[in-house]
Amino acid sequence: MSEALPPPEVHLIAIGAELLSGDRLETNAHEMQRMLLDVGFVTSRDVVVGDKVDEIAAVVNSAVVGKSRLTQPRRLPSAGKARNSHFVTNDGYS
Repeated sequence: MSEALPPPEVHLIAIGAELLSGDRLETNAHEMQRMLLDVGFVTSRDVVVGDKVDEIAAVVNSAVVGKSRLTQPRRLPSAGKARNSHFVTNDGYS
């Protein structure tokens, strides 16, 4: 008998200096985590990063270390209210 595979892990990355300055509250992560869990994904990381390209690149790169190359951004089918794209790797979602 084969063992069940662990659920795919998701890394959520919110981008925006306003989220770090306290000017705006990041409110999407909770809803996205719930929707992802409903379709079998677990959130293993939830990060907020500013608008600087090098910081964004560092966070994205750390999310895909040891995984397949990052491909194109796509929307998850069940993430109707979410406005952000999700990066899809060849072996799962990030």
